[in-house]
Amino acid sequence: MISLVKVSKSVQRHPFH
Repeated sequence: MISLVKVSKSVQRHPFH
């Protein structure tokens, strides 16, 4: 399972949308 923390920062840097 992916860590929500990493995902959150990843989205801020390069959002999926």
